[in-house]
Amino acid sequence: MLVSCALLAVLELVFPAPDPDYCAHMLWGRTVAGGGIPRISRDAMFDDCSIYYPDTVPKPAQLLLVALAELAGGGAAHAVLRILLAASAVLAAAYAGLRAAGGPRGALTAGLVTGLHPVFVSLALGGSPSIPFLALLFLSTPLSCSAAAFLRPEGAAYAAVALLRKRSASAVVLLAAALLSWPALNLLMAGSAAWSAREVIYVVSAMPFPTPGPLGCLPWAAFRGLLVAGPVLLASLLLRIRNWPHAPAAGIHLVILCLSLEAGSLALPRYVDQIFLLSIPWAVAALQEVTGRLGRCRAAAITWLAVAGAMGLWIETAGTIVSESLLGRELDRIGSGGFEGRLAANELLIPRIALSAGINDPSAAFVALDRMVYEGREPSDLGVGRIVVCTHGIYLPARTAVWLAADHGVPVDTIAPAR
Repeated sequence: MLVSCALLAVLELVFPAPDPDYCAHMLWGRTVAGGGIPRISRDAMFDDCSIYYPDTVPKPAQLLLVALAELAGGGAAHAVLRILLAASAVLAAAYAGLRAAGGPRGALTAGLVTGLHPVFVSLALGGSPSIPFLALLFLSTPLSCSAAAFLRPEGAAYAAVALLRKRSASAVVLLAAALLSWPALNLLMAGSAAWSAREVIYVVSAMPFPTPGPLGCLPWAAFRGLLVAGPVLLASLLLRIRNWPHAPAAGIHLVILCLSLEAGSLALPRYVDQIFLLSIPWAVAALQEVTGRLGRCRAAAITWLAVAGAMGLWIETAGTIVSESLLGRELDRIGSGGFEGRLAANELLIPRIALSAGINDPSAAFVALDRMVYEGREPSDLGVGRIVVCTHGIYLPARTAVWLAADHGVPVDTIAPAR
């Protein structure tokens, strides 16, 4: 745990990279910390680019945690929060490894592989709710799994499976509260309990993300599993899949993901990566069982090979962390420098700019560029005085790039790509 915390502390100091989702919750958290109720949308509107709002689903537990960090002073408090959440997840992974493998060797290996895993580190730096989500699921109790549903709605699947194994009235009550908190928060912040579901489908239409289709989801998830767990740990897990208590819920999780794609949603790598991160303590225990009769030297060699296989994404992830951090500095520069009129940019970039500009309510100060293009609106109609563009594919869809090729009478600033 100490090694993982030290790595995260250094990266937080040198390459801080809170993701757009975390930045959006920081905007809302500032309002909550000030005693107000953040408003995402007006009258449940989700398809009018004249009103900007962050394109992320408000998450009950994450909003509470971020608001607490704001009450603690903001700034460095957020970095401390992200490190503490990561530390709790590493400890929980070590505990799961201890129980699954039956000894300290399993705990140490599970903690190290989890805490130093490139995907885990990237999610921790970004402030992803997947980190505390994993921490609670590593504990594998009905109560902890029910609490995880406050962080991600698919936590309900893990809670349901845990409750089938062991009944708990308090866990049922907690799960019911978690399930109700999502539509309640939507109703409170956007005016409709189903706002997020409709908004996500609209966003995917307006800003095409690189995402698999419903039929390609499972093969794509299997490939991500091979990259995240590595071939040795993944093979060990599959050989002892019955020992993984979350296997049924993980299967349900993948089915839900495929169904959401059919409904018009999207699937990003982190959506499935967390499933395979969750398997690591039990994969480590399975590996120890499989190699237990091979002798100490051979078992150690295979273990190191397994660990190396799980770290294969570090080359790609390190570059992403650095480039996203540099992009964040550019966005801070733009926000702190001020601007006249409304600023149009990719909607993922706007929360960071708003934070740097000290704007807690971005609805009238910004315009989501890709939505504006999708809706056929012109900058002059919306009072846009400046357009900011990042040339990386995620932040510049093809439709928007074509639109920018023409002159629309507004200066366009191009900033460094994110990769």
